[in-house]
Amino acid sequence: NTLLGALSTARSEAVKRNNLVVLTRASTNWQDGWIIFTDLNSDGIFDTGEPKIQTYGAVNSGYAIKPTGNYTKRVVYRPDGRVNTPGSFDVCSPASDANFRRVVVADTGRTHIATPESLGVSYATACS
Repeated sequence: NTLLGALSTARSEAVKRNNLVVLTRASTNWQDGWIIFTDLNSDGIFDTGEPKIQTYGAVNSGYAIKPTGNYTKRVVYRPDGRVNTPGSFDVCSPASDANFRRVVVADTGRTHIATPESLGVSYATACS
């Protein structure tokens, strides 16, 4: 839910500020947290002087966030609320629960949640 909210915040801030807004991982992986910032120089990297909109801490221990395809480092929202490329994140529970949800970002910038049942994908496939 936190990731979904962050994506929504980034999209609305891009429209409100009429500028590129980036949601990027805070370190080498997404489960360590993420940052939303206004990308004044359009390079996709948080630089000195660029406004930080919000910072999110690490997810609960045992959970993992696995980007699929285009979102290994960042999601870039344009001033019209669209993203440069669509993609998704698999949010995986600890192995003992064997559950996951896919947060899907359409090219329009809108998000939705897909379940293992709707995807026809197993926990082992998505989260290993």
